[in-house]
This record gives sequence, C-alpha cells and structure tokens, in this order.
Amino acid sequence: MLQLNASLTGIANQIELDDSVLGDIDSYEDAIYFYSDSEISFLNISDNSISSTGIEVEMQTPYAFAVDPVSGDFYLGDALDFSSEGLVIRYDAEGELLDTFESGIAPTQFSFNIERDR
Repeated sequence: MLQLNASLTGIANQIELDDSVLGDIDSYEDAIYFYSDSEISFLNISDNSISSTGIEVEMQTPYAFAVDPVSGDFYLGDALDFSSEGLVIRYDAEGELLDTFESGIAPTQFSFNIERDR
C-alpha cells in the first residue's frame, strides 16, 4: 500500500501487506479497511498501524469488499463457484451481521448513491 506525498508526485510512505489481502480496499473516516485471511482489518492513517476490527467472515471465494461512506457498514461479495448466484454479506461497524442476500454471478464491485445538499 502506497501513500503519496501532498503534491502527488512521489511516495511518502509504503506499507507492506501480505498476498492474502483482497484487491479491494476502502477508506472510512481515519482508516483504510481491507479483507484478509477471513477478517476485516484496517490501517490507521494517523500512525500507520494495522489492526483487526474483530469481524471474521468466512467466504468460499472472496471477490469484493467496500465500506459504505455514510454508515460505515462493510459489504463483502462472495463469488462462490462463479457459475451460480453470488452472495453479499453486510456487517455494521460493531461487527453485527446485518443481512446476506444473493447477487448476480460473481459480485465484483459495490457503489453507493449518496445524495448531497447543494
């Protein structure tokens, strides 16, 4: 994971993560969240320390991860076997399982429609 300098012209800091990190990472408040080794962890951007949220999620084929930018809920996508409906799993920031539901084949990305006052 790379942190760019303020002018976006060079690397200010580099943090090594192991190969088990799912490719999707997402930020919320003062942390960068990621899914690795069956749990959700985060990088505290103020001190560059990595910690676990304590949320463990077993998935057959981890394929997508995102954090809702408003609520802080965690969304995880399990592609299962890549030929049947995938599964979306949602936890709140405290680690409570909120719900699970089927998606299309191989849930790949999450996006959030946020209305802002203009």
